[in-house]
Amino acid sequence: MSPIAARRLAALLAAAPRPLRRFAARRMDPAAARWLQGLEGADRPYSLDGMRRRGCLFVHVPKCAGLAMAETLFGDKAGAHASLEDYLYHFGARWTDRAFKFAFVRDPVSRTVSAFEFLRAGGLHRWDAAFAERHLARFADVEAFARDGLSDPAILRYPHFREQVSFLTDPRTGRVGVDFVGRYERIGEDFARVCARLGVEAPLAERNRRPMAKAAPDLSDAAAARIRQVYRRDCEAFGYAPAPPRPQTQAERAALTT
Repeated sequence: MSPIAARRLAALLAAAPRPLRRFAARRMDPAAARWLQGLEGADRPYSLDGMRRRGCLFVHVPKCAGLAMAETLFGDKAGAHASLEDYLYHFGARWTDRAFKFAFVRDPVSRTVSAFEFLRAGGLHRWDAAFAERHLARFADVEAFARDGLSDPAILRYPHFREQVSFLTDPRTGRVGVDFVGRYERIGEDFARVCARLGVEAPLAERNRRPMAKAAPDLSDAAAARIRQVYRRDCEAFGYAPAPPRPQTQAERAALTT
């Protein structure tokens, strides 16, 4: 299917009646659809109720202090790592388009290091621990992971290593579809802007905040460049430093002189 056809289909599905919309969502991403459906009216740590009450959608990109923000704003953990596309098919175009949609992003190098260390330490639940045991345990450190692990599709599909832009893309346009993108690097200032927009007066929950990571702790320049290359779409979309140009091969240099 061409990109134009895919966007047209997404627009039709998002505007469709709820039964058809959710049936399509279950076909496209069964796990995400079941997850969101299970949060409707749920009295549990994760819930959609807080976002409904405030008329907003918080797209929680992993490793950007999202749990602290959700618990401060909603009193729960919101919808975990559901993407804007997941929410669009769950809530429908009318509600989604009216809602104030926001997310936070992070420098890809810092985020990758944080995600690796977090998951290697056990993560948040048994699925994180199982993923780390299966996919991360073989790497001696984050340097080795950056060099050799980021070419594994199974790793890049896991939420903590997915492109950040993929969480925020509106399938109807193919572009970032949230109203506000805050930065982890200026979390205090940008979170205050979100609170002002929602009419909330509350400091960010201290118990979930972690010290800010350095831009590239314990990484060589080559490893950091590799991460930026893998996440070049994030760098371009959110204004982070791009990967340096790839060095020319000997054959390429020779071709330029002939």
